[in-house]
Amino acid sequence: IKSQLSQYAYSMGVVFEILGNEHFTKLEAFDQDNVLRGISSIDTLNNRYMSFLTVHSNTSDWVKIKLSNTRTSLDVNVDLLFETDDVIGSVNAPVIINLDALSSDASYLSALQIYPNPFSNSVTIMSPGNSDSLYNVALYSIQGTLIMEKKACTNQTQLSTKHLASGIYLMKLSTPKGHNSFKKLVKK
Repeated sequence: IKSQLSQYAYSMGVVFEILGNEHFTKLEAFDQDNVLRGISSIDTLNNRYMSFLTVHSNTSDWVKIKLSNTRTSLDVNVDLLFETDDVIGSVNAPVIINLDALSSDASYLSALQIYPNPFSNSVTIMSPGNSDSLYNVALYSIQGTLIMEKKACTNQTQLSTKHLASGIYLMKLSTPKGHNSFKKLVKK
């Protein structure tokens, strides 16, 4: 990752506090083409979930912020304009990401369980409780080619994956309101 970010001549710092964080471990910044521009851990500081993110760029790009862990990524609807050598926020006045205030769609997507991973012949998507919310499932190859797409509206959806070659895939889960969550899957 460091080599990928070293191609940029400039950087800026952003101090975040994440309210309502229960399971996210990283904060990531992406440009409009979804290219990684920065990554940092989420650490506990005086009982607060804080992240000190360095964003890299060559121009005044807009960057979007996502929270992630080893299983999922959540777009938190925070966009920042890159400003060379600027620092946004501080420990005493951080940029706030309030997970409790995110829409129920985003919370719903982050609670979906996908198993098994690694998978063989099928993948199951299980929604929390007895929820029957509508969402879209798209499976992409690691090169970004759409492999399959399905609308789901039950609390358990199964995708047949017998025809897929072994390798890494990216699953995109979307709600009708435009919230997205991404999961990395591995076929044995």
